[in-house]
Amino acid sequence: MLRHQTRAARTAKEAHKRWVPWVCAYTGARIAEICQLRIEDIRQITGIWCIAFAAEAGSLKNVNSERVVPVHSALMDEGFLKFVASARKGPLFPDLKPDRFDSRGGTGTKILSKWIRSLGVVDKRISPNHSWRHRIKTLGRRSELAGDILDAMTGHA
Repeated sequence: MLRHQTRAARTAKEAHKRWVPWVCAYTGARIAEICQLRIEDIRQITGIWCIAFAAEAGSLKNVNSERVVPVHSALMDEGFLKFVASARKGPLFPDLKPDRFDSRGGTGTKILSKWIRSLGVVDKRISPNHSWRHRIKTLGRRSELAGDILDAMTGHA
């Protein structure tokens, strides 16, 4: 099902539908964390493209959620950095309007949940957005990445 979602994202017209599933797939970040990213949160650090999840961009779940994650080569191949370079200063996804709590993350979570359900994820027991976090943990364990590295990437520790 996750492959179906990333394929559908490739043809999506709205930037948040196009890029949020891909960034989720390759970072394990929460949907809300990605939806509130700013242009300045995508930057090079010692020559490596990274995504900084910072409290200045918006609310984070806990102190461990503030972290820096390298941009995966699959995101680069998909054109994510070109998208970032074409964006204006400020929110990476300005098409997501802040909700009543001034959160783009809350808005994005709701919009993307409905969209993913429209793609065929209808089982109410499944949280359509949270499966990306499980994916990165599962793939990391299969690749024998240390648990503390996986936790740091996903903001668990």
